[in-house]
Amino acid sequence: MKKKCFVCMPLIDDLRAVYYEAIFREIDALGIECECAKADDQRQPGTINDKIVQYLLNADLVIAVICDPREGNCINPNVMYELGIAHSFRKPTILIADDKPLPIDIRSAEAIQLDFSRLKDEARRSAFLSDLREQIKRSLRAPGIFDDREKPIPANPITAQLSNTRIFIEDLTWLRSYSDVLKLEREAHTIWEITRDLYWPAERLFFASIKAAIRDERKHCFMVPEAEGIRRKVEAIKKQLRKDKIADAEIDGFLRFVEIDPKYFDLWPISIVLYDADLATSRGGIICEPMTSEVGHDAIDDKIRKRFVAHVNSGGSLDDFCVDFDWIERRGETTFDISLDGRTVDSLATSFARIWNEKILDEAQKMTGEERAALLNTWLIGG
Repeated sequence: MKKKCFVCMPLIDDLRAVYYEAIFREIDALGIECECAKADDQRQPGTINDKIVQYLLNADLVIAVICDPREGNCINPNVMYELGIAHSFRKPTILIADDKPLPIDIRSAEAIQLDFSRLKDEARRSAFLSDLREQIKRSLRAPGIFDDREKPIPANPITAQLSNTRIFIEDLTWLRSYSDVLKLEREAHTIWEITRDLYWPAERLFFASIKAAIRDERKHCFMVPEAEGIRRKVEAIKKQLRKDKIADAEIDGFLRFVEIDPKYFDLWPISIVLYDADLATSRGGIICEPMTSEVGHDAIDDKIRKRFVAHVNSGGSLDDFCVDFDWIERRGETTFDISLDGRTVDSLATSFARIWNEKILDEAQKMTGEERAALLNTWLIGG
């Protein structure tokens, strides 16, 4: 596959030799299929800024010539802006500059620095270009430059702050962080969860969420495997809710667990949650942290839990609890829930309702009178 090298530089005659006799020549000498380009190489519709951003997005390597000989070897502001974009996109970058001190913001970036006054001196021009080619050649051999086997995160002032983050989570709108899911839980009228393990009975934030749902008359429906260990966890959850002054009538009216054959969970290592699946609008769903074998094991999740405990201990409640991590701190998130598309939610909701109603009807057969009517009126989905 053809590689792409984009060169950010002042588009002036004084630097044509830097591009054609040094940069382009050394890229060509690599012996790989590589397209070397600068912003004025192709005439196409659109503003110059749009084209430059597209070039930078698609580049495998960015070479930035930041000096501008038109004004006494000063720094070119346009190239500096483009260099910032390249750093933000985490592109491998080779910086070419004059031999004067670099601006403080980029002093940590590796750079080729030469006396550009030699370029304007006919007697020293050839030696300058030879030196530049040699340094470019060495830089092109560095690990991670055009090397598909090694993909280190390029070191620059931005990636140094981003630590080991390899992607921008904000661009992956189908990933949900723990704080996102907490918001979904608070906004949904009904929550249907299919889970093989009730992993959260000892978590204060979960109980606060359940208590808030019961108070707001919002239903939680849990489909779990038939197992003695699960029954003990269900009883522990109800016991804790009673301890927290939630009446049995409220628990039975807004929280229910339906047991199904454990064989259905043999290939089901993760939980799925459906939000408002019984409504025609606003329905959604998530797969709970499929990238980990145990849901909830994440440093950011733990920070949220600890913040909530500290918040409650200082007299606060779930109503006024706010998760507010700064952008850098949120880079510590390592596991995410994945949003389900609408068709998948519809399919799962149909299956969930069918199985759920079968179990409710089976249970209702064992009851009579008001108890039976209450079960069917309260927990029969669509009934």
